[in-house]
Amino acid sequence: MRIGAVTRSAGRRTYSLPLSLLMKRKFEQSTSLSRAIDCGVRTWKFTADKRLITGSARSSSLSSISTGRVPLADSPNRPYKMADQPKPKLELDEGEQQLTDLLREAISTPGVFGDPDVEVRYAGGWVRDKILGKPSHDIDIAVSTISGHEFAVAFMGWVGRTHPEVGEASSTTVAKILANPEKSKHLDTATARFGGKIECDFVQLRTETYADSGDTRTPSATGVGTLEQDAERRDCTMNALYYNVQTGEVEDPTGRGLEDLRGGMIRTPLAPRQTFLDDPLRVLRCLRFASQFRFEIDEDTFATMATPEVQAALDRKVVRERIGIEVGKMLNGIDPARAILALHSRGLYPIVFHPVANADGEEREDAWFDRVTEAMGSLEGEVAEALAGYMKDGRLWLAIALLPYAHDLLPPNKRGARDPLPSFIVRDRLKLPNSADLLVRALFPPPTRATDATTPPTGAELSVKKALPELTFNGSCEIVVPGNAAFEDLSEVERERLVLGRMVKTLGVGTWELALWVSCQTGVYAGCDSKTKPFVFLAKKLNDTYPDIVPTLAGKPLLDGKALKKQVYDALGCTKVTLMRALVDKAALYQAAFAETTDAEERLVRLLKGWLKAEMLE
Repeated sequence: MRIGAVTRSAGRRTYSLPLSLLMKRKFEQSTSLSRAIDCGVRTWKFTADKRLITGSARSSSLSSISTGRVPLADSPNRPYKMADQPKPKLELDEGEQQLTDLLREAISTPGVFGDPDVEVRYAGGWVRDKILGKPSHDIDIAVSTISGHEFAVAFMGWVGRTHPEVGEASSTTVAKILANPEKSKHLDTATARFGGKIECDFVQLRTETYADSGDTRTPSATGVGTLEQDAERRDCTMNALYYNVQTGEVEDPTGRGLEDLRGGMIRTPLAPRQTFLDDPLRVLRCLRFASQFRFEIDEDTFATMATPEVQAALDRKVVRERIGIEVGKMLNGIDPARAILALHSRGLYPIVFHPVANADGEEREDAWFDRVTEAMGSLEGEVAEALAGYMKDGRLWLAIALLPYAHDLLPPNKRGARDPLPSFIVRDRLKLPNSADLLVRALFPPPTRATDATTPPTGAELSVKKALPELTFNGSCEIVVPGNAAFEDLSEVERERLVLGRMVKTLGVGTWELALWVSCQTGVYAGCDSKTKPFVFLAKKLNDTYPDIVPTLAGKPLLDGKALKKQVYDALGCTKVTLMRALVDKAALYQAAFAETTDAEERLVRLLKGWLKAEMLE
């Protein structure tokens, strides 16, 4: 994961940047929910025995997730697999090979580094990804006897002097992450960009010591360590693999990393209890890796995640931003459904999101989690096709994860308003970007009427349908277009277009499909007992029957403000400023009723005049 670009300048310079600034950039990049991942369109369904199926591949049953391991290792749908060979030989791309060759040359050149016996290795995720055949352009370079910053400055300076053609394509700026003993950051590290595309983090092999008790996951002491000690401090064995630059071989200090990677197993290097209590964030990282690679979680590791001791440490020691980063990666990953289900099965939902009890004191997560599994079960066929884009960029999975809280509100604020709990979770519990909060507010809107703390809202009050009083369905879940005297000049098709346009405008032009689906999941529309059929019917209407409605609402208005004032507002002698503002909104909405015909503008003016006359009489 990248920390972020550092300011470039001519010549070699070293900048000392505070860790907080680099972590802020790192957080902003990693929590973006708009980053699309090309994982394709998958269909989700549940068989009679509640077995979750992803595409045509078998996956694990919900009962097995709740009682033990997550059996994924033998799934034919694993995105990456290790070649069947005793000891892998890594195939480096051109840039990686160039970096490796230059590191070897620098190490063998007397006087480049302070210690001629320094050992250099690539560590962690890059090694894992290369073995699995997964592209990666972030390399952690671990050195043995000098600090990562000292090594980086010496190496990048040597590259600039002896290989200027490479130096020109590389960033000659080395960013130093300062040691800070007060925050238990005892070793300097550094970052730089090599060859224009490889992000390098230079670190020193280290050992970490954690306090037996405390409220932080930061080590109480960090020192120079051996290869084995460096491996033991990592989250799982497959991330404790190293590529020795001098020998060109993969090293496995724990003795289980290659075996676990080959078998698709998530296992901690030390006893799970010690690994998780030292740094409880590793619980979420292990779950993320299991869903990201569709790997199995070791039985002891999986069971330890659910222990009260570990969960209390996770809640106490890990800052909310770090939890939000991991959740964001889960939702943007290969198998978000599995991550959501595993969080619930391990009892982590209240810690990650928010513990809420209903009026009877019943835990909200358990009482309402069936909404999540039911929603996942609907993601097949036409529903999956309509929501494909939202699957790819994580927005759908964020909505699904928040469904247990769909009807919950915060206590009234000073103005008496009650924010939806999902918005609070995204903003204050997960610390996700403002764009995520705006999305969630559109998906889980607050009630339209004032409610006090003692009056729980009903599903109808919180459902999106509250703003669409004329949107009803018949027994076949087909939309019923009501008659309306104000629109008697419109044909039945135009009235239907107007109803659909109003719906899109209310739900949000950019997210109407997802908002509509959430609305269907959180409440059944009048006249229809299905949560899926209304969505399919309306999506077909807007995508197939009237594909111009959404572009019309998103595009340039048929009448701008000046034309509206002249042809409607002034023409009727209206003087209420508030009605002019409302007129602009109505014009943007009403134009959805008309197809692109030669008299569309004339008919729109006539319709708006009828509306404005009625408003002026009130």
